[in-house]
Amino acid sequence: MEFLKNWLPDNSEQYPEVLALLSKPENDLWQYSAKILSFIDQEVELFSTVLSKNGQLEDLDKFKLLDECLANINGETYKIERLLVNRIHMQLMLRASEQGTPEQILTDNYIQFEENVRQLQGEQSNHNSISISLIAWIKYYIELYAVALKNQCSDEIMGTIDQFLTRDELPLSPTLKLFIIKQICELSNIKFDKLREKFSNRTVVWLRAILEKPQDQQTNQAQHNLILPTPLLVCEDEFKRISDILAYDKDIEHLRQLITNCTTNQTSSYCFLVWFIHYYSHFYTTNNALIDEKWIQLFTHELNQHICKCFDVIGSKLLISLCKNFSINSYFRLQPNMDTKEVHQRLVVLNIAVYLLSCKSLNHITYVGSLLFDDNRQMPNNYTERLQSSICLPGLLSSDIAITKMLYVRTQVKERLDRNEIVPDAKFVYKCSDACPYMFHFEGCGRPLELSKCPMCKTDIGATSYNKPIIRIPPQIQMPIE
Repeated sequence: MEFLKNWLPDNSEQYPEVLALLSKPENDLWQYSAKILSFIDQEVELFSTVLSKNGQLEDLDKFKLLDECLANINGETYKIERLLVNRIHMQLMLRASEQGTPEQILTDNYIQFEENVRQLQGEQSNHNSISISLIAWIKYYIELYAVALKNQCSDEIMGTIDQFLTRDELPLSPTLKLFIIKQICELSNIKFDKLREKFSNRTVVWLRAILEKPQDQQTNQAQHNLILPTPLLVCEDEFKRISDILAYDKDIEHLRQLITNCTTNQTSSYCFLVWFIHYYSHFYTTNNALIDEKWIQLFTHELNQHICKCFDVIGSKLLISLCKNFSINSYFRLQPNMDTKEVHQRLVVLNIAVYLLSCKSLNHITYVGSLLFDDNRQMPNNYTERLQSSICLPGLLSSDIAITKMLYVRTQVKERLDRNEIVPDAKFVYKCSDACPYMFHFEGCGRPLELSKCPMCKTDIGATSYNKPIIRIPPQIQMPIE
């Protein structure tokens, strides 16, 4: 701070030493680069020249010391040049309102813009100051063009600039277009994939040529945007190994050996299944993708027994469905017009499903594996019954009938007590029996009234008539509320 307050303001003519120090990566002066460059520019007057001469430097001797300094300190990153360009560009933008509206500035300076672009394209001198001034001013001009595009300006100058960019006659043109697109996205607070919607009905020829890609390029874009479930970390090498086998080697004996290994190795099992999720994704990323009947033939005939042993019947059905893009009416069938988000949702669900399937390869059942398999790692006969009676799902409402009914009785009885709806001699709840935990209560005043069946043990519960509880063995249990 002492350096900024005292030494630099009084010694700005020694700026080459300061720039040399600033260019070194091992110091923290870059944090103060804006302040430092501000003092230096007061000595060099580069910004004021760019502002008044629209990027042109006529008296190069004035910047001879700066050019020599930059030639000596520039490394691969051109750090100081970039800092100077960014500072001048920012200062030009801050002063833009003093020069007029964006449309007016674009109109008044278009000829200079073309000249500067062509000069920068052919710049081969050793004067770094020329490149700095030209780049900073061109960035300023085309950012104002981006502002005008965002504001839907329809002035004649917009068509003129559009024609210049559409001709694409200079190697620098793609860089200019990329910067304009970046600035439009930044100014509009949108991502590139939303830019197509914003400019779909605009007559900006050069931009439409970029946004309206051929179909195969759109497919590549979909592939780029689609994030597939991929085993990483400890599974990465195994996934690569299995991918190579499945992609390039369909020898039946090799495949049998691979599936046999999956039977006792969860990592291999999971990687094997995920590869077929990748295969399934090509029905979205590839236009008019065809079904490979070879895989379906293998899974339904030659490899069927091995697949069922490793992944059970449910796994066999899933693999076949992945290979043929499921049935027409299935939620998981991929369509080319789907939004990427919709595809991601299906991939997440399938990724969870194949992980559950891979749990069969463990030598013991886990809590996660119990969602699909019983204690013997086999498919249960009735999944609905298993989910209701045999599985604990932490964080979710219990599916146990006894617990659900107990919570319901507690809530209902408390509400009725608060409203004084239960008579004093009927403040009881009932349990089916010592052998059955099912809980119930009677509506109305609370006295026993109706006869029904216990949904758990199917025994009669309730009352034979008003206020006469049923008598049976084992007896239903009456428990006081208070």
